[in-house]
Amino acid sequence: MIDTGEIGVLFDIDDLGGFYRYSAFKVLFKNLDPKRLTGCTLLDGDTSETLAGHATTYCVAFQAADSAQAAYIREALGDCDEEGLAPTSSRFIEGEVTGRHPLVVAGRIDEEARLVVRKEEGIGQGWVEGTRWTVVSQ
Repeated sequence: MIDTGEIGVLFDIDDLGGFYRYSAFKVLFKNLDPKRLTGCTLLDGDTSETLAGHATTYCVAFQAADSAQAAYIREALGDCDEEGLAPTSSRFIEGEVTGRHPLVVAGRIDEEARLVVRKEEGIGQGWVEGTRWTVVSQ
């Protein structure tokens, strides 16, 4: 498999509800194991199409993902039926995701499998309760 560098997971904003960023991350925290994603940087935001008024799609991208990590994300979320995930046929975008969509850094998964975030990002330990994830604010 070729290293993709980036893989984005797409969500339908309308299906996620009012606090769609929180809801999207909850889906990821529930279904993904951070130990399999060490070294990845997470970026998120509305897609270019959403900002242009042509869609209601939100994206969380994993940057610096190697081919095994990208395959794991596709496998773990490919058949997942969590509310808010985009339809299976359009759930993932790969390649240069951040070159196509104006996403911002949400955090980085360090070598200890912790999500390291800036305090101003708003992602806290309460977001990951009941999951394998840990959040560290810096």
